[in-house]
Amino acid sequence: MKKPFGVVSVVLLLLCVAANVQAGEPDSKTARGWVAAGPFYVSVKAGGSFPDDRVGSVTPGTGAIARESLDRAEVESVAVGFWIHKDLRLELEGSYRKFGVNNLTLGTTSFSSNGDSKVMSLMGNAYYDFPVDWTLRPYLMGGIGMARSDINASFGTVQTSGHENNFAYQYGGGFSHDFTKTVSGDVGYRYVGIHSSDENGIRVEKDDNAHEIMAGLRFGFGY
Repeated sequence: MKKPFGVVSVVLLLLCVAANVQAGEPDSKTARGWVAAGPFYVSVKAGGSFPDDRVGSVTPGTGAIARESLDRAEVESVAVGFWIHKDLRLELEGSYRKFGVNNLTLGTTSFSSNGDSKVMSLMGNAYYDFPVDWTLRPYLMGGIGMARSDINASFGTVQTSGHENNFAYQYGGGFSHDFTKTVSGDVGYRYVGIHSSDENGIRVEKDDNAHEIMAGLRFGFGY
């Protein structure tokens, strides 16, 4: 299983940008929400989460490939953050997803499923907002944190349930737009990964991951 060194590198790169920018009072045209609304903000987002199949192998013994298919789900998040520079902000974000468990395939045998898999995560994110005076301002983001996965599903006559807490990461990008001096809109894409552990006799071969499209609002305050 590959470890998410690339994601950590993205977060460190964003922090290095902040460390190397020149200090001083920002220009009101490029600083946007930091100057107009204050250094703090709250954001709410919602969208769709499109998970990849979970792949592993049965242990001990056969080593047969196990593939668990999940349905797409809604995702909601709430975050609090602050600007540390006119182009860089940090935030703490909590999010929630509830995937339907579709089916489980062991080798060449497939079992229909009934149940769900809930994922709650808490991430520390860094955002870099490009210093351009455009109607839609592009940004890049990356984050690391923890995720709790709870599964309660049946595969044929077999019932399975349990939970696990694991390292999680995300990265992506998008665009924001200032509606007023204190309210901004946001739309973006992010890739979310959860460093999974073995579960119920199945050795996980890759991280759980999902592609997410989200839109939301950001409310600035502090001055």
